[in-house]
Formats: sequence, structure tokens, C-alpha cells
Amino acid sequence: MSEIIIRKAELQDLETVQRLQANAGLFLTADGKSVFSLQELQVYSEQGYLLVAELNGIVVGYNLGERLLDGGVMLWQCAVEDKYRGQGIGKKLLEEFEIFVKKNGASWIFAYSELNEATLGFYKKNGFIFGKDYKEIIKLLR
Repeated sequence: MSEIIIRKAELQDLETVQRLQANAGLFLTADGKSVFSLQELQVYSEQGYLLVAELNGIVVGYNLGERLLDGGVMLWQCAVEDKYRGQGIGKKLLEEFEIFVKKNGASWIFAYSELNEATLGFYKKNGFIFGKDYKEIIKLLR
């Protein structure tokens, strides 16, 4: 396998990130589009909280986080294209994200996860501790 490059997302990556979000079913509107606009993703990228995984010049995964006020970071999303899963790309994304947030003063990361064995196993294997189960409740303001 070629070398996986983890880097801050660039402007030309943002539509790919939206496509990966849609493929993973993460934070979508009723019509299947990302709730994050390109402009919002650009802000996350500029702040360093949107990283992409590149393999052979193609963006195949990403993670998206946000700094919280109390010394923590919210990891909103971590996704890898289906055909590239199981190759350590998600792990590498998490490792680089942890390095970045520690350098910027974070002492903990909070994440949401789907309730499926593969995703839960991924987070557990990477040192996350499970909390209580909650139902996600969202209201889109128009």
C-alpha cells in the first residue's frame, strides 16, 4: 500500500469531504446533503480541525472536529471511503488529530458514533471510553 498522507483539508478537498459525508450518512439534511456548507468546512479547515487522508493523490477519508470551551475537542466525524477501510487510515487520521489538538491545549476528545459493531470497535481500539447511550435529537432552524 502507498503512503497515507494526513494533512489539513484544502479548498479543493471540501466537495470530496461532503461526498464522503453523504456516503457515510453523517450529518445530512432530509435531501441527503451535508449540513455543513463549503464555507463552514473551510473555516474548520483553516482552524486545523478538518483533516483529510490522501492515498495516491486521492482524498479517501477525513475527520472533522471543533474546539470546546472547557479544554476539550468535539470529534464530529471520522470517515473513510468503504473500499479503503481496514487499512489503518482512520487510525492515522485519529492519531494526527490527537497530535494537533494536544498541541493546541486540549486534554480530552468527545465523539459521537453510530451504534454498529465496526464503528464502536474502531473507537474502542483507539482508546475511547463508552458513555451512556443517548438518542440524537436535531432541529434544523429555517
